[in-house]
Amino acid sequence: MKDPYEVAGHNLRAFVADWLEGLEDPSNVLLVEAARESDPIEACSYGAAYVMSNIAPKVWGENGSEKELLLFAAISVYQDSKPSGWTNCATFVEAAFGYLHTISEAEAAQQLRQWVERRGSEEHRQGRREMYEALGRPLDADPARTAAQDRELAQADHRALRAAAVLDPAGNVAPWNR
Repeated sequence: MKDPYEVAGHNLRAFVADWLEGLEDPSNVLLVEAARESDPIEACSYGAAYVMSNIAPKVWGENGSEKELLLFAAISVYQDSKPSGWTNCATFVEAAFGYLHTISEAEAAQQLRQWVERRGSEEHRQGRREMYEALGRPLDADPARTAAQDRELAQADHRALRAAAVLDPAGNVAPWNR
């Protein structure tokens, strides 16, 4: 059987082990909530958010190596699958790589590209406007804030597309245009 940490021509086993070293922080509020939560889906949501918060900034904008992008991709698509149950960071990351191989590298890349498509939809933009209006901070009231948030969203989309390209370089950048 193929090593689950073998992804897109890279063996990430040593890289992931180094990344996981010291990652567990029992005092972190997200891990505290993951341990405290009785609902397994919610517990995993807290733990997944903690794991993601430790890789996502490393691949922001043009930052990050291919290995970091692949780790981000595995965690991202697994997190989006709504896993349940939380043990610890290492177990979650191992399950993320197992999941990636279950769906295939090409499908994981496709999911990342589709995530970008959904975020760019009018429905998503309308939901974002409604959320800010409900908070009493309509986006249209402050064009500078709207532009700053649009830049942030573009960076997140760029990160997802970069990760997809490393997973599946031959993949269609715009699969929704087929």
